Amino acid sequence: MKKTLGFILLLITTFILVSCGKEPQTHTIRVYDKDVNINNYFIEHGEIFTKDKLTGIVTNDNFKFWSTSKDGIEYTFDIKITADLSLYSVYESILPPTPNNKVRITLVIDGNQSTFDIDKGSSLTEAILNSKYTGSKTIKHWSTTNNGSKYQLPVTADGSLTLYAVFNSNNNNNGEIDFSLFNGYYNALSTDFIASKLKTELARIISTGTNIKSYSSSDWATLKKADLSLNSTSTVWLIYNGEDRSVNLSGGSAGQWNKEHVMAKSWLESAGYTNFTGNQHNLRAADVKINRDRGNKRFIDGSGNYNNSSSFFPGDDHKGDVARILLYGLIKYPNLKINSMITNNNPWDVLLKWHLEDPVDEFEIKRNNVIHDMQGNRNPFIDYPNLVYLLWPEHYPSK
Repeated sequence: MKKTLGFILLLITTFILVSCGKEPQTHTIRVYDKDVNINNYFIEHGEIFTKDKLTGIVTNDNFKFWSTSKDGIEYTFDIKITADLSLYSVYESILPPTPNNKVRITLVIDGNQSTFDIDKGSSLTEAILNSKYTGSKTIKHWSTTNNGSKYQLPVTADGSLTLYAVFNSNNNNNGEIDFSLFNGYYNALSTDFIASKLKTELARIISTGTNIKSYSSSDWATLKKADLSLNSTSTVWLIYNGEDRSVNLSGGSAGQWNKEHVMAKSWLESAGYTNFTGNQHNLRAADVKINRDRGNKRFIDGSGNYNNSSSFFPGDDHKGDVARILLYGLIKYPNLKINSMITNNNPWDVLLKWHLEDPVDEFEIKRNNVIHDMQGNRNPFIDYPNLVYLLWPEHYPSK
């Protein structure tokens, strides 16, 4: 009898130990070199994947860095891994010198870069540029910045030039959003979803595998990288006044820059989101005085440069950035209400107006990628500007 009882107790103890032991969640780091998967690493959730693990894995002298996308920006190592990750090798481009009677034109199409030479002094036309693209999408126009405004063609080719192909948002030829982009981040979404389901799924996606902190715990390192001025490693681009200021001048004194909550910290706290006031998508580098003067004022429509009165106009060069951060907030934090953020009687109209008049640019795209690498989520309105028409058909019935 005692042996039987002892055996039963042993079984119960074993069952409890097995039940309590949780299998740690493991993420896969897939490493690609020239489109070939050369190695995989398996990292437990929350562990740090360091750069030295990849030392010597590629030996080409032209290797530059690792990125989460082909020809993308440099990946920041030494951050906690909270989801599967793909890393791609990025190389320096080595091109032959341009002959004296030629001009080199660089084209960036869907993130891929190519070059061709044209006779110096000849006419560079839209037809010439379009002929270099063999894909299935329709090019809307060419721009000197990623997703920027239209570059006026034809022009006389008298110097080197880099142009970006701008398509109709991230839509295919039928006007439907292609959710397969961005390494499948949005694969769970479908344009067939009704608005309410799309909002729910989108909120789930941008809330999964993230490392969002409270404001007191938020780090400066992310902002110092995310808000770097284009083509600079030493200055950040300040929201509202558009100044390039030394990355080392962060602080709280006059002439320095600090963290501006586009969605005011008090708005988030009042809506019950105190633990998320350090969300990097909502933090922007701003001049200390402008940040202090704006405080928690609501936004208002206007024109020209930023204007600070009883309400705050962010300026023509920044209103689109603000609009997309507010749109992100309306999905991520459903307790927030648009009337608490914009004073105009027609806040939805103002939001769309800003979103369209100041479209997504290269700075925002770069910033979105950096924050995805370091915080684990994306701003979908930077990736897919036309999402507004699917999410809020009652306000934006058609495009």
